[in-house]
Amino acid sequence: MASFSQRRREFQDAQAFANANPQDRNAQRALADAAQTLRESPEVGRARDAHRRQAQQTPIGRRR
Repeated sequence: MASFSQRRREFQDAQAFANANPQDRNAQRALADAAQTLRESPEVGRARDAHRRQAQQTPIGRRR
């Protein structure tokens, strides 16, 4: 399995290619695949879970 930094680099490459070729369906599909792979990575999952835990502990506003 590729490291997180490798997956992030692949996503950035796909993003640059898709931005340079907005009409190319293969470029758009590659970008979508790279984004999905990045979202599914364990590092992103851990960061998302930590963010949710922090958000649950933080009060939304002051209560009177």
